[in-house]
Amino acid sequence: MFLHGSQDPGRDLLVHVVDVQAEAIRNLTGLLQLAGLLKDQPNGHVPEAESEPKHEPKRRSQNKLHRPQNKLFREWHTFRAHFQHLEKVIRRDHQLLEADQVTREMVCTDGGIPPKTLRYHMEWHGLRPEQWPPSTWPETAPPRPADA
Repeated sequence: MFLHGSQDPGRDLLVHVVDVQAEAIRNLTGLLQLAGLLKDQPNGHVPEAESEPKHEPKRRSQNKLHRPQNKLFREWHTFRAHFQHLEKVIRRDHQLLEADQVTREMVCTDGGIPPKTLRYHMEWHGLRPEQWPPSTWPETAPPRPADA
């Protein structure tokens, strides 16, 4: 039963277990190759679906700012009015005092907008992250960055 005839029966058992596991791995590899699930088939053929794409996907420039998908948010006055209204609703619903701060997290949670998207919209309108809350935003649109 044991492949090597050493004096240590524990070592012989370990060698036997490793040999059995290696044989099981070879059998599983053969089955996966037959099923076509492994890339490295013996003939070197890679299935058509897994080959390289014919062209590179178009990528947006890293320097170009995100344009709001919601057309109402592309205009300063509707963007500002929406978030100022949302701030008032949050103050009323959470019973916040004037001294209490409405956080971005509150606006994102109650307004259903991801924090990253809010940041992109603010950048697109020329707002800096420290310009918060919306009640402090100016009446006229701040200068928009050149790449917006």
